[in-house]
Amino acid sequence: IVAAGSAVFLGERPSRTQAVGIAVSLLGAGVLAWGDITGAPSDAHGGNALVGDLLAVVGAITIAAYLLTGRRVRQKLDLWPYVGLVYGACLLTVLSIATARGTVIGPQPQREVLIFTGMALGPMLLGHTGFNWALRYVPAYVVSLVAIAEPIGATNHAPGGAGHALREAACGSMAAIPSKPPLRTKSAVKSSC
Repeated sequence: IVAAGSAVFLGERPSRTQAVGIAVSLLGAGVLAWGDITGAPSDAHGGNALVGDLLAVVGAITIAAYLLTGRRVRQKLDLWPYVGLVYGACLLTVLSIATARGTVIGPQPQREVLIFTGMALGPMLLGHTGFNWALRYVPAYVVSLVAIAEPIGATNHAPGGAGHALREAACGSMAAIPSKPPLRTKSAVKSSC
């Protein structure tokens, strides 16, 4: 989705090697979804695995729009003003939804405050801000291929930490999803060295 959007809206087309990496990633994602499409509903997924897959597609479209917009805006706006606007808009959205639903956000127990602080300092500042930094230097489809590694890493931690078992097909297809994305592009070499 991001590669197609990059070509149409930004005039940035992936190289042949990058296109192969994208194709392998799509193949891996297809293998993951295939079991949900062809299999019988299971109690493990509450019978709604396909609904989860459809929600993942909606999420992919949403992140594609986010990355494509970020790629365009980051050409004109420095990192900190950009993330201030993005993260501020996210905060206002969450507060608006919570208020509309009547959800009480605070006060929270100290343990939860520490957890959320850790999530803000770790994944948010290092991960998401890193992706937003990269959008100035590399095409959005390269950033999206790298971002695919995050849920794979989280899933790899789940079996030991949460005691969940993964099907062999899922493990194999997850290995195919990252597909060694080529990070060095001509524009990255020119602008980051």
